[in-house]
Amino acid sequence: MSTELKSVIMIEGVDRVFANKTEANEYLRRPKIKEALMALTDGNEEFTDWLVENNATIKDAMGAGAIRRVTKSDHKKIDAAFEAMAASGEKAYAWLIENREEIEVKYRPQPRLNDEQKISVASEAIQDIDESSEDMAKWCLDNNEALLEAFSAGKPKRPVSPKATEALAKWREEQKALKEAK
Repeated sequence: MSTELKSVIMIEGVDRVFANKTEANEYLRRPKIKEALMALTDGNEEFTDWLVENNATIKDAMGAGAIRRVTKSDHKKIDAAFEAMAASGEKAYAWLIENREEIEVKYRPQPRLNDEQKISVASEAIQDIDESSEDMAKWCLDNNEALLEAFSAGKPKRPVSPKATEALAKWREEQKALKEAK
């Protein structure tokens, strides 16, 4: 019999155990997200629940066509790393090797899309969720900014430090001066 210790996050008054802090924070933010979405959907609880359940997929769909910073050389490095893990035969890498296709999908280079293509791809991705309607996809795309803002509800917003703002302004002036000097 082997014993394994595992760190988990528990929240007082909640009958659920969370694997990590991110998961726990998302659970705590959920009511704020739902409140923001209820205001956005004019109180449509069924649609709001659907948006909350599928927020990760919707956010991914809205980012369709965005340039992913994965070059062909990065892709080759990923392939080489997977091959090295497979060749090592270590059990610790077994899960990664078994799920290689799903992992690689996230790192597949994408061609640039124009605005029309981005909207089309995003619409199709949203419609693929539970076979949702075209109207739902259109609503999501029309309310893109407000929807993303609602999904961010409850996240602490850290103000930019004045020192950083001043340093950035100074650096931009220096860069502008260098450019004009050329």
